[in-house]
Amino acid sequence: METEYNNQLPTGIIINGQALTSAEVLAVARHYAHVALGDESISCIRAARAVIDTISAENQKVYGVTTGFGHLSRVRIPQDQLEELQHNLLRSHAGRVVVRRLEGGERRARHVGPRHREVHLGE
Repeated sequence: METEYNNQLPTGIIINGQALTSAEVLAVARHYAHVALGDESISCIRAARAVIDTISAENQKVYGVTTGFGHLSRVRIPQDQLEELQHNLLRSHAGRVVVRRLEGGERRARHVGPRHREVHLGE
């Protein structure tokens, strides 16, 4: 039965801005399915980058782009530190997934990062 189920999982996933299905998540998590960005996603990323470049070039004051976050929101970040600000933002939100096997073969995945959550993956 497991072999039958594995044959139904996709071997490749294209990130296109839509939610992933359970089967797609399992294919990546358990079977190392290839993941790629779709053309639409790449276009959206490029468009967003163009907006950020314009904001930066025009020295606009935009929360979290050219200013700090939270109580530092009124602090302007120097032009030469804007890229580092965005890298630090990504690092602060980044996490990792830890998969552990419980008694009886049950598996759980846990996102370790700012917003912890655990997902049952079955056996």
